[in-house]
Amino acid sequence: MFRQLIGTDTVIVSEPFANKHGTRAGDILKLNLGEKTGVFLVLDIYYDYSSERGVILMDRDTLFRYSPVPSRTM
Repeated sequence: MFRQLIGTDTVIVSEPFANKHGTRAGDILKLNLGEKTGVFLVLDIYYDYSSERGVILMDRDTLFRYSPVPSRTM
């Protein structure tokens, strides 16, 4: 599943995120990242018992395409 994230506008979200936002696999998320808005396909939902906050996972290079911070040393 993680390999499908590489270089694509796709994400995987945690179950707490999905429950809070009514998100399902196959849904589209619009995320404001700096001055840009990305449109991402939700590939899957994973179980996360460590936090109730919710998490979105995406490829690092994809994040940097949208990030206002050009540095890749993060």
